[in-house]
Amino acid sequence: MICIRRPCLLVALILCSATPGPLRAQWLETTLAAGDGACALCYNSTNNKVYCANRSENTVTIIDGEANQVIATLPVGSGPQDLCYNSTNNKVYVVNYGDTTLTVIDGAGDSVITAVIVGHYPWAVCYNPTSNKVYCSNSGSSTVSVINGASNQVVATVTVGMWPEVIGCNPTDNKVYCVTTNNDSVYVIDGSNNSVIATLPVGGMPSAVCYNPVNDEVYCVNSGDNTVTVISGAGNSVITTVATGYAPTTLACDSADDKVYCANTGDTTVTVIWGVNNHVIATVATMSEPGALCHDRINNKLYCAHYSYGYVTVIDCASDQVIRTIHLSGESPEPCAFTWNPAQNRVYVADKEQGAVAVLRDSMSGVEEGCPPSALCSALCAGPTVVRNVLYLPLALGAKRGASSVLLDISGRKVVELHSGPNDVSRLGAGVFFVRDLGSGVRGRGEVRKVVVTR
Repeated sequence: MICIRRPCLLVALILCSATPGPLRAQWLETTLAAGDGACALCYNSTNNKVYCANRSENTVTIIDGEANQVIATLPVGSGPQDLCYNSTNNKVYVVNYGDTTLTVIDGAGDSVITAVIVGHYPWAVCYNPTSNKVYCSNSGSSTVSVINGASNQVVATVTVGMWPEVIGCNPTDNKVYCVTTNNDSVYVIDGSNNSVIATLPVGGMPSAVCYNPVNDEVYCVNSGDNTVTVISGAGNSVITTVATGYAPTTLACDSADDKVYCANTGDTTVTVIWGVNNHVIATVATMSEPGALCHDRINNKLYCAHYSYGYVTVIDCASDQVIRTIHLSGESPEPCAFTWNPAQNRVYVADKEQGAVAVLRDSMSGVEEGCPPSALCSALCAGPTVVRNVLYLPLALGAKRGASSVLLDISGRKVVELHSGPNDVSRLGAGVFFVRDLGSGVRGRGEVRKVVVTR
């Protein structure tokens, strides 16, 4: 990336070059004491904090992301097992499996605001930034509780199939996806009116979902039949089914390269699916029992936890090769969950056995870009530029055919409508964005140009 020291915005486009980027080393920086049964993590981007749910102690540990120190431990409900962050209202939500509540934590003050009553045996939670709502799947009630992010009030209870245990958000289309293990289905919930608008059959024993903002598609991993189901975000329909390794369980999206990674717990591999055509383009050999995944968007690395072995594998997403293995400290560590801190470029690993959070650090800063392995590389490299708070959109993008273009943030949420020529983007913060041309692209989804905006 070219760095210019001036008070303006700069865009760095994807570099399609075979020349390798600078070498980087990932390493175990420290291990912080959390609580027994550390099992879930989330990151507060407003205050640069990390939250760890400790299921056996009924607490949440709060870590200062800059100082790398534990700053508070809060009592929550019984059996906390999942977390999510509301960036609009600066709140953290904790799923308490044992007492049908959702604890709401003030992100600025590190205090409990309230406990929201939800359904029986709440399992998972996600935040929808488009509607400013929080969705909690209740495995014992066959429902999803919808909570207003501003008022902390339950505004709807949506009936789904039996044993809903996975939930995820598509902010581009304002939809939420609830996976039910009893009938192997995905329920699509409209974020605007909190109603089920589609019920889609997937594979056996679905266990995770993730959203790819580049192609506006949702991926559901099916542990029982070794597949991933690909769902159209706009069309609410199954596009295809992709074969994976044995017993796939977790997913992660690399929006820089339009890839989805699937960890196959039953063997030693991670399957790489390319979003352009949803074909498997690589199978990465790792250590035994790969589990939780986390993508570092700054250096384009994938972190993979090996639960029974206490190791974390680091995969370079540009080349899809293992570049490092890191062993966590302590006796018989069990890494089970991740979150990523982009401010300090740290990856946090919940260690269930040690009741701790391992902090992994990338020793160098900067952005190392990769390119999808296809002839579309040259097309992806051409795109808009930003100079002095103005994004200039070439006439060839959408407007030439009478179509429109939009600017999306890293989560897939629409930031602004674009038109050909100059566009005022002075209100944009630094980060990764995507220009989607709605008039072209594979299956009519629209070509995508990635831009990295820095100040």
